[in-house]
Amino acid sequence: MADKPHMNLAVIGHVDHGKSTFVGRLMFETGAVPAHLIEKYKAEAKEKGK
Repeated sequence: MADKPHMNLAVIGHVDHGKSTFVGRLMFETGAVPAHLIEKYKAEAKEKGK
């Protein structure tokens, strides 16, 4: 079992107001997503011109 407490969150807002970006950034900043995975997706996005 995890040492950290469990927390449920609901992120609401209008379309295109950054909900997914916020949640992704939150996960990255808290260590839920490893940095090497972010770099992989950055490279893939660059290849696609995003």
